[in-house]
Amino acid sequence: AQVDTFVDRLEDIEDRLSASLALTRLTSEALLTHLHTCLTGLYHRVSVPDTPCYLDVLLASQDLYGGFSPRVGDRHLRAISVTGFPHESHPAMFDFLHRIPMEYRLSHRFLPLDPESAAKHIRLYRRNWWQKRKGLGGLIKEAITTEEKAAEPKFLNRDAVRMAEDADEALAECLGGAVRYGFYTTAIVLMNEDEAAVEVAARQVLKEIHNRGFAARIERVNALEAFRSSLPSHAHPNVRRPLISTLNLADLLPTTSVWPGLPTNPCGYYPMGSPALLWAATSGSTPFRLNLHVSDVGHTLVLGPTGAGKSTLLGLIQAQFFRYPDAQVFTFDKGYSSFPLVAACGGHHYDIAAESLDALAFYPLAEIDRPAERTWAAEWIETLMALQGVVVTPAHRGAIDHALGLLAVSPSRTLTDLQVKLQDPNLRQALRPYTLKGNFGALLDAQSDGLREGRFQVFEMSHLMELGDRIVIPALLYLFHRIEQRLDGRPTLIILEEAWTYLLHELFAERIQLWLKELRKYNAAVVFVTQSLADIHASSKRHVIYESCPTKILLPNSEAGSEQGAAIYRAIGLNEREIEIVAQSAKKRDYYYTSPLGNRLKDLTLGPLALAFVGATGREDLRAIRELRAMYGPEWPRAWVRQRGLDRWADQLADRSSDRNERSLACAG
Repeated sequence: AQVDTFVDRLEDIEDRLSASLALTRLTSEALLTHLHTCLTGLYHRVSVPDTPCYLDVLLASQDLYGGFSPRVGDRHLRAISVTGFPHESHPAMFDFLHRIPMEYRLSHRFLPLDPESAAKHIRLYRRNWWQKRKGLGGLIKEAITTEEKAAEPKFLNRDAVRMAEDADEALAECLGGAVRYGFYTTAIVLMNEDEAAVEVAARQVLKEIHNRGFAARIERVNALEAFRSSLPSHAHPNVRRPLISTLNLADLLPTTSVWPGLPTNPCGYYPMGSPALLWAATSGSTPFRLNLHVSDVGHTLVLGPTGAGKSTLLGLIQAQFFRYPDAQVFTFDKGYSSFPLVAACGGHHYDIAAESLDALAFYPLAEIDRPAERTWAAEWIETLMALQGVVVTPAHRGAIDHALGLLAVSPSRTLTDLQVKLQDPNLRQALRPYTLKGNFGALLDAQSDGLREGRFQVFEMSHLMELGDRIVIPALLYLFHRIEQRLDGRPTLIILEEAWTYLLHELFAERIQLWLKELRKYNAAVVFVTQSLADIHASSKRHVIYESCPTKILLPNSEAGSEQGAAIYRAIGLNEREIEIVAQSAKKRDYYYTSPLGNRLKDLTLGPLALAFVGATGREDLRAIRELRAMYGPEWPRAWVRQRGLDRWADQLADRSSDRNERSLACAG
């Protein structure tokens, strides 16, 4: 019967709270794990035994050492108790705890009193304050006077009068049922294996509490009792007597928290429990777990001026993406910022339209003997014609299809061969710039395709973009098509720097939207990157990108607060406070993440080893890397790391290289 009563009351509490709060009932295992963590400070799963046993067998896994500086196992314990309160409360009074550089446990315990018991305590407060309104002499005179009404002294203790009036108002609220009153006890528990660190953190907490008008202390004599009061179900140890209302309690409870990001990747196409893409630091001590995906959509927009840290962010995203099994990354780079990373990883780097002996060239029509490929080729050829100013008519489409059909049975399928097959002179003339007789033939009119297979491929676009949209758009469309052929459900990341803005052309805006939807189905995420905020804002098709990218990462921009800059950020969806954050954040350190899931200002906090490969984007760095590659071949990263003064890491790279060579020899033997 008692168990049934207990369950009924719990259900009643759950029904009342669920209207305002999202409640999740713990499983037996989750409850055991939570209790064990509260007691020991250790984080690991505690399973429910098959044979029932008492809780002490499961929870008391560590020795407890008492004294003024208690310890649980190897973890030193400090408990900070709040003993007094400021004159008034406001929401989120304990938010400062988010900035403590150590794990902590915050315990709030409220023992509500029934209205009559609370009224009794409040009347006592009122009487005590009322008696303080006069001095001792006034009270004696008032007690012994025989006059019907003693004359009030000229001067009263106005503070005591106000406090008595405040107590009188509290009494009215209590008896009227507007609020409830009770005894409140709070404890902030810190546990760490480093005694010096936990002592420093405790003093920092104490300082922050004092700065907000509270009275508090680090428990010494009462340390174990304060710790016991913080444990679940311990209602009576260390009861503090200050009476507070439920309105004050609402201000003290942790109703807000720093959003740490999702602990796992939310995309349903990834293996269950896949980790977040990367972890970053934030203001305070709570780390931020960054994911590009919102549900199964990973398309992301990265905006920021030059020199704000964009290349470092993209380099880290590329490197971290390979934490997912069988992942592949395709990056359209500008300025060789991804070259050090892809070279160190053994990926493929293509310098498109560069004047070199091994310049990349494409063979777009190589597989038009397949119907699906021929359909794509027809659309691509129509795009070339449109870029040359030809208004493609149904007759033109028929001529293109006929020529492609003839070419499909030919062993040679270059654009020059297609030009010969075309009967319409206007079409032949429009195709001419893309053949070897034109300016763009060296790139698009090859007898073989220079693209290779690989999970990490970077396309340097800076030389190509100098040639204009008549060649940039055909090259991009062909590369996108080749990437689409690689999409087989594996996690895929496509990073587009600057060059994608060419695709906001009137001819392709609708196509981009459809393309992004198709990529999502094949488990591919596209990251659009630009430093030309004004250019994208001026495009009539900007909404295509804004709407397709639920995740946005904004780099520091001191001009964000200007009239023109603020208009751009408002169009993205930022409010005035967020615009202020972007304007005031520090370049090459801060990044503002925003998505429907939440918002955070984060700091990558990369070390020197990571920066050697994702942050080495200057001309001198790139020149040094090319020289080391020519000198040391695939072992160049070790020399590069040593050149940057990271000898310890260079030695570790040498050891790993030696281990790989030994394994290779063993396999060969």
